[in-house]
Amino acid sequence: MPLGHIPLFVKTGTILPLAQPTLDTDDPASRKLTVWVYGDGGRTTTLYEDDGSWAPLLDFVQFDWDSATQTGRVIRTSAARTNTWQIVEWKQVP
Repeated sequence: MPLGHIPLFVKTGTILPLAQPTLDTDDPASRKLTVWVYGDGGRTTTLYEDDGSWAPLLDFVQFDWDSATQTGRVIRTSAARTNTWQIVEWKQVP
């Protein structure tokens, strides 16, 4: 690694959703995700959505990768009240 770069080791099978950097979480760009899939993406990743209240009802949002079809999918545990996460791109890293 060149100086000034930090190496990042990610276990194979990891699904890693990353948001664009923003100055404020109210910025709609902070909800746009690029999902990185390492290896075959054999694991499921869970994020949470809330309704923005002081006592939020949390919805589980799971990200899953199908290695046979090379496609990602989003699985919601309940009817989406907020639907805040927007997948911009799925990227597979061999």
